[in-house]
Amino acid sequence: MKKIPALIILLFAAISLMGQQQTEFPELLKAGDELSQAFEKLYNLPDSPSRDSLNNRIVQQFRTVLTSWDSFYYDWKQLKYAGIFRSGDNKVRVYTWFLESKNGQYSYYGFIQHLTGRKKKNQQVELFELHDHHTQIKNPETAANVDVSHWYGCIYYGIHAFKKRKKTWYVLFGYDFNSQYSRKKLLEVLTFDKDDNPVFGGNFVLPEKTVKRFILEYSAEVVASLRYNDRLGMIVFDHTAPPEAIFKGSYRFYAPDGSYDGFRFDNGDFVFEKDVDARNF
Repeated sequence: MKKIPALIILLFAAISLMGQQQTEFPELLKAGDELSQAFEKLYNLPDSPSRDSLNNRIVQQFRTVLTSWDSFYYDWKQLKYAGIFRSGDNKVRVYTWFLESKNGQYSYYGFIQHLTGRKKKNQQVELFELHDHHTQIKNPETAANVDVSHWYGCIYYGIHAFKKRKKTWYVLFGYDFNSQYSRKKLLEVLTFDKDDNPVFGGNFVLPEKTVKRFILEYSAEVVASLRYNDRLGMIVFDHTAPPEAIFKGSYRFYAPDGSYDGFRFDNGDFVFEKDVDARNF
C-alpha cells in the first residue's frame, strides 16, 4: 500500500477539525463568522461615529459569547483581525484588537478569560473586559497593581506561564503602535488575587532599578524582537541603541545593534541578563 502524502494527511486533519468545530460549537461558529464580518467592515470604515458604533457592537458580542466554557476552547480561526492567545496551562486566554483614529492615535480593546476550578466538571469561565488607559498612565514602567479598568492598552501577541509552587505569573507580550516615530514592545505580568481578579504588574529587575513592566521602545523604521526562547528557558530581546551618543533617549533613532539581552525567571522576579548568547537565539 502506498504511503499517503503528508500534505493530504494534514488536509484531512484540517477538514476533520473543521467538521468537529461545526458539530460541537455551532453557535460559536456562527458568532465567529459574524464577528469576522464585523471586523472586516470595521477596518474598512473611516474614523467616524459609525465605526465607533460598530466597534461597540463587537465589544458587546464578545461580552455575550465569551462567558461560555466552550468559547475558551473554541479556535476562533475566523478572527484574523484580533490577537487571541491561550496560556500553556490552559487557564488564561486573552483577546485584543485596536482602532486607529484619523489623527494617528491608537486605542486598544480586549478581554481576558480565566478558567477557574481544578476539576473539569467544576470549571467556570470568568470574563474580564479590558479598558484602555495607556495614554493616561504617566509612568507606565512603575505603575503598580493596575486593574482591568486602568489597563495599559496594547495588542498582545503571546503569553507564557511561569510557575513557582502554587502561584503562576503570566507574562503577556505586547505591541503598542505608539507614534509615527517609534514603536513599543512590552512585557506585562498578569496574576490573579485571592478573589480571582486580574492584577497587572510584576518585578523586572534591571541593573539600575526594578520596574513593574518592561517597555522596549525603538524606531518605527526598524523591527525589534521580544519573545520567550524555549531553548534558553528565558525571555530574550534585541538590545537597541542610538547610532550616536547625542541621540541617547531619543527613541525614534534606536535600533537593534546585533546583541541580545534577556530576563530569567527567579522566584517570582524577572532578572535581567546582559549579552545573551545570540547563537542560541
